[in-house]
Amino acid sequence: MAGIRAIAGLTLKAALRNNVALFAVVAYAIILAGVVLLAPRSEHTDPQDDVPGVFNAERSETSGEAVRIRFVQSTSLGAGFFLAVIIVAVVGGVWLPRQIKEKQIITVLSKPAGAWRVVLGTWLGYVILTAILFAVFAALGIGLCRGMAALSSDPDSARRQLQALHTLNAKNFGKVALPAGADSISPDAIDWKGMGESLDKSRNVFLDSTESAAVWVLKNTGGEVRGRVVFEIQKRSNWGIEFTNLEVRLWDPVSGALGEPVEISQVHGGRRIELPPLAIPEEMRGVEIGLVVRPLESGFDVVCYDRGILQQTGSSSFELNYLLAFALSLPAVLIFIAITVAASTFLSPNVSMFFASSIGVMGAVLSFIKDFMGYSKNGLGAAEIFGAGASDKLWLNPPAGDFAAWAGAIGRMLLKSLGEGVDIFFRYVLPDWSKFDASDFVLSRLFVEMSYYWTGLIYAGVYCAVCLAVGAMILRRR
Repeated sequence: MAGIRAIAGLTLKAALRNNVALFAVVAYAIILAGVVLLAPRSEHTDPQDDVPGVFNAERSETSGEAVRIRFVQSTSLGAGFFLAVIIVAVVGGVWLPRQIKEKQIITVLSKPAGAWRVVLGTWLGYVILTAILFAVFAALGIGLCRGMAALSSDPDSARRQLQALHTLNAKNFGKVALPAGADSISPDAIDWKGMGESLDKSRNVFLDSTESAAVWVLKNTGGEVRGRVVFEIQKRSNWGIEFTNLEVRLWDPVSGALGEPVEISQVHGGRRIELPPLAIPEEMRGVEIGLVVRPLESGFDVVCYDRGILQQTGSSSFELNYLLAFALSLPAVLIFIAITVAASTFLSPNVSMFFASSIGVMGAVLSFIKDFMGYSKNGLGAAEIFGAGASDKLWLNPPAGDFAAWAGAIGRMLLKSLGEGVDIFFRYVLPDWSKFDASDFVLSRLFVEMSYYWTGLIYAGVYCAVCLAVGAMILRRR
């Protein structure tokens, strides 16, 4: 371990001596200054546009100050990640090849297992450098957001954006017929769907009329119900319109009584909106409370999801959330460092930098490529697209005398094999940076759930171990 620490310290000192860290911090500060200048300006809203007694969902999500701070948060997180990647690609791609060329690590390599010490120590040095940069980047980003909030023309809106909301998922979910004017719902009348994965379409509820409603059962935390919910709005006659008005009511699962209706206007599809605080009446103080949503306009299909609602249970300052978002992007940089170090063991500096940069770009667009090729839980992968429904048995047992059918089956089988190879390449070989992107939590003001990323962390560990092992084997043979 002493040898690894020594090489890590040597790598870190070399990077600091070249003023790489200083350059990165200055560049990040300049980027933040540009972000402030480019951030959307606050828009004046006319209070006369509000309808008395109606909660405007569009207005609640588009406060000018909230948009400005969200823009800074998003850009600062992305800029920090890609600036770290650029620094590692340039410096990491040059340092080790230069040490090999100038024969400055011959002494280390002559010792037992010297190659893996060099590779692991070099990787660790750049990991420490990246962690230092991320800590400084996060401090600058936090300071800028707090400064913008202090100077904001709408302090309340800015303060709300600089919060992290703690939430709970619903406990049960279903669909029920709800005629206009109804004041109660029997639990036996609800078609319960249960809770599962949000992409499981069999659990979705389609509200296709003003007399159908979705019901979520939440934990009764007392006082009032607050939540954030997302719907998919589909207009049958005009697909260009994806917003409508909805009605929200509380429901007592024990007595079946419904609370007073609250109208929500301008509900857009695909956006998570904040529900107005719904005070829980004294007679609804049981262990659980229901939330009932029904459309107020016909001609729309409102698609509701089992995990579409998040019940707010409290809030905290955004700083920890922001730090967690930076911390979760660190494993992605660790993968990139491992790729860069491994490539630098056998490539020249220029080629190593180009190779690492290319991998970084491909990782950045990989989520787009996956969407384009149909990667989703219920979508088609490349194997199905290329295979065109190929039979696994026809080519082994061709119809008698039908050479064309046999040849076609072989062709489809080869295409399917190619598709499976493409699937594996895109799923496991190319690093997908989106596995470590927690910016959506920060922008949505939701507390970062670490459990959501545990598979990505395992993936990062395996990926780094493989790259470093390959780099050590190559270096040992040089």
